[in-house]
Amino acid sequence: MWTYGGMPGVDDITAGNINRNGILEFVVGFNGAGGVRLLDRNAKEKWKQSDRNVWHVELVDVNADGSLEIIHSNAAGEMIVRDKEGKVVHKAKPGPYFSHFSLCRWPTKKAQQYALLAENDIIWLFDFFGKSVAQFDAPISGTLGHARGTPTKIQNDHPEYFAAVVEFSNWNRSILYVYGSDKKLVYQEIIPEACASITSLSLNSRGKETLLLGCHGKVWKYSVFDG
Repeated sequence: MWTYGGMPGVDDITAGNINRNGILEFVVGFNGAGGVRLLDRNAKEKWKQSDRNVWHVELVDVNADGSLEIIHSNAAGEMIVRDKEGKVVHKAKPGPYFSHFSLCRWPTKKAQQYALLAENDIIWLFDFFGKSVAQFDAPISGTLGHARGTPTKIQNDHPEYFAAVVEFSNWNRSILYVYGSDKKLVYQEIIPEACASITSLSLNSRGKETLLLGCHGKVWKYSVFDG
């Protein structure tokens, strides 16, 4: 339909109805000094704001007013919050280097969203002011993975667990972590594939959920062994 890019290259892109007009726009983060830009549905540039190495971008309603804000990282390891015009409304520098993050609800699926990051063998959850709200020990996750997570009700008689997958696309590997409600690690597995998505669904009428990982050409299914 269209292409958009050039030098310096695109690091990340996300889509959402940021102007609340029922039409999707696209937020693009560039490497180098390319900054962050807003495109309309035809790839026409609506605005451009300067920044360096915009590693990752997301759209989220930060203050629950019904409008989406832009959240992105940058070369300085900062969390930047921008309004629909690209103006910086908040800037924070979390303790670990803030780069490739994702959005995640915690501790339940109905709870508010946070920014999820894997850094220094820890999985971190930050609010959108850069404050750490939870930390999970993540052995051998290192510093170069992209983490995604979800609460999961894999046992009916137990509070929701928290599952996270850290993807290492350069090495075609991923690590799955599952934590109890006390944040202690209860399961860990190295997967010989790059797994870029995770979710938890109830696949029957009994309520207990199944954990699903989206990997290379397949979906991995996890559940608690009842035996």
